[in-house]
Amino acid sequence: MEDELIFKACKQSLNAECLTSNNSIIIENLLLSSIVAHLASHTILELVIPQLTKVKRLAISIQRIAKVTVLISAYFFHFLVGDSDKYAQTLVDKIMLFANDIFDPNFRHRESSDARVMRLIEGLS
Repeated sequence: MEDELIFKACKQSLNAECLTSNNSIIIENLLLSSIVAHLASHTILELVIPQLTKVKRLAISIQRIAKVTVLISAYFFHFLVGDSDKYAQTLVDKIMLFANDIFDPNFRHRESSDARVMRLIEGLS
């Protein structure tokens, strides 16, 4: 089930109807890069979210997750194409090192959109 959600997210973010090439190699590479990006961000969230408070969880942004993914992309690469057992702990260590970078550091001074939605929903009950 979780795999289906990841592939559905990949399909939505790929915007296949906007592709301007009919070159199958380009399309395949775009699809694979979309899958890798979603798996990487999912991995980061799965490792980091349990250690964050509810307020910090609501301050997580896609842009910040993307930034962390780029910062540790070499470690993902070595994990995916190299010896996964050898690089697994290094990858986890790097993800945990950047755990505080996935949420807005100004969350105490500026309400995030997720926090605003939660506040409004809680106000309805």
